[in-house]
Amino acid sequence: MKHTLFRTPGVLFVLLLVAPKLAAEPAWPPIFYAMDTAFKRPGLSGDEQLDIVQQLGYPGIAWHEEKPEQIQVILTKLETRGLKMFTIYCPAEITANGNLTYSPTLTKLMRTLRRHGTIIWLHF
Repeated sequence: MKHTLFRTPGVLFVLLLVAPKLAAEPAWPPIFYAMDTAFKRPGLSGDEQLDIVQQLGYPGIAWHEEKPEQIQVILTKLETRGLKMFTIYCPAEITANGNLTYSPTLTKLMRTLRRHGTIIWLHF
């Protein structure tokens, strides 16, 4: 059976309405956020470093995997400053036979991040 999705007049009409939006200019300025590696500065607390991120005008941060309870604390600190956790790095491994393994707390971490719009980056 041939695929007839694009032969349907209704679908063509919807595509004609949506296509200009898909081709629209990207949002400007692009979103830049502070990496968690910037939070290793000696002499400053984590709260002071979040304050600097806010004062410099960054909209948020990228972070690294920690226990979900610790991530919730960071999320709360970010929200009180009007900041967002855009991404979080989580380690994973692909074995020689193709199996993917990751932290046993990743599922709970995903529930913690559910309504925050955070992108989870698995690094191998």
